[in-house]
Amino acid sequence: MGKSLSSIQENEPLLIKILFEGGIVLTFISVLNIYRFPKSTKNIVFIGIAFFSWSCISAYINEISFINAIKYSRYFIYSILLYFIGRTVRINKSRIKKLVRLFYWLMLIQIIVSVLNIIFYGPNESRIGTVFLVSGELGTILPLTFLGFFISYYHLVSKRKIHLILGWLLLMISFSTGKRTALIVFPMAYIVFEYYCLKLLSIKSLKQFRNVIKASILLVFMTPFLIFLFSNTDFGGFTPNVQDNFDIKNISKAVNYAMEYTKNEKSGYSTGRISTNIKLWNSLYFRNNLLFGIGPMKLYDRETRGYGSGFTKYNILYGIPGWGRDYISLGLPSVFLMFWFIYILHKRYRKILRLKKNIPNIILSIILGCYFALFIFLFDYLFYSSVTFVSGIPLFIITLGLGISENYTYNFVKYRRANM
Repeated sequence: MGKSLSSIQENEPLLIKILFEGGIVLTFISVLNIYRFPKSTKNIVFIGIAFFSWSCISAYINEISFINAIKYSRYFIYSILLYFIGRTVRINKSRIKKLVRLFYWLMLIQIIVSVLNIIFYGPNESRIGTVFLVSGELGTILPLTFLGFFISYYHLVSKRKIHLILGWLLLMISFSTGKRTALIVFPMAYIVFEYYCLKLLSIKSLKQFRNVIKASILLVFMTPFLIFLFSNTDFGGFTPNVQDNFDIKNISKAVNYAMEYTKNEKSGYSTGRISTNIKLWNSLYFRNNLLFGIGPMKLYDRETRGYGSGFTKYNILYGIPGWGRDYISLGLPSVFLMFWFIYILHKRYRKILRLKKNIPNIILSIILGCYFALFIFLFDYLFYSSVTFVSGIPLFIITLGLGISENYTYNFVKYRRANM
């Protein structure tokens, strides 16, 4: 778990592979004897089989080992296995409370370690909390994934501002990696999640407006951390220092650099995410292998992967998002399958949220946090990276959470409604 894009083909630690990936498979096999798959899950099963089959077909057509098809698809398949595992877990309100408590302690540890990483190492994208990676996209996606859990827990359970503050302190994980995308996306995600929580709870619009104002004020208090990041990160050769008369012009220069970076090209090769997405879209008009791609795992060949998440044959050095990974590797049908999968997850979460009045707030907060994580996954897949397919975050959390949520609503909410 937690491999970088640039190291995807390197040897994995055997012990970690056995404990993590083998554990998922063995757990799933063990529940097959006690669980009958309901008809309502047939779409999820079909997409999993179709995606893996398409990966195998692509490998065959491109004369690539079927092992590559397994390696390419395995994290997506694991996410589906986790969904069915979640549907069989013996769950109750007491166990949920213990899991929630453990989750927040783990997040607090990540925040503390990130602060220590900044102090002792400075911004370094290889250090993401307690995780060490060569590539740092997870430094953006992980805080965004868990932000929704803190917001939903605050509104539904605690009502204590400390949980909102801790949610914002997740930015320290991004700061420790030097990732600038989070500075723009994180505040936007916060306001959207905050608004949706208030709307879900049917709070009047005036109070919604007041809470958005509070969110803006909270952002002001985060300014010192933003200044620290701008002052200690290399922005394309521009590296200001707080001790060297740091002023507001430095922020303007850093923002301008960030905007130029996303559109950047070097000698015709894209290095920013906007320029990379443009090249991917333009390639739709002249590619000969739209149906089956170049083959699973070919994208990660050392000769063509550019800076780690690129593909030099398409003049891309860096910044291929999740849809681009699937499109280049397996062809457009794999992208359509993934969007269908996301739609199904969204539809099933919405169905559960309609039962909110019959679900305890502690459990509803987890369901809502997972639902918010689904939007982060969509953002990541469309615009940012494919880190979820080499780390499991946020997709594993989304599917496992959905399985547990449907498990609870089926066994408890349905029973209570039948006896009301």
